[in-house]
Amino acid sequence: MAYLFIVMARYAGLDAKYVTVTKDNDEKRVNHACAAVFINNKRYLVDPAYKTFDIKHKEISIKSDRQELPRFKSKR
Repeated sequence: MAYLFIVMARYAGLDAKYVTVTKDNDEKRVNHACAAVFINNKRYLVDPAYKTFDIKHKEISIKSDRQELPRFKSKR
């Protein structure tokens, strides 16, 4: 769902990146992904799986396309 959101956000003209999440907003350890969108120099985490805009995940890593491309290709 994160990949799909990123594609749609970019199509709409937003700067969107893939985000890995290792500790979610409830402080639970997870192996999860969401998206980051940047609007007016402010970052918002958008998590389609959690159905939340501006979610406050605790431990994240924002990935560049170059970093994420191998993982994306492995899922195809």
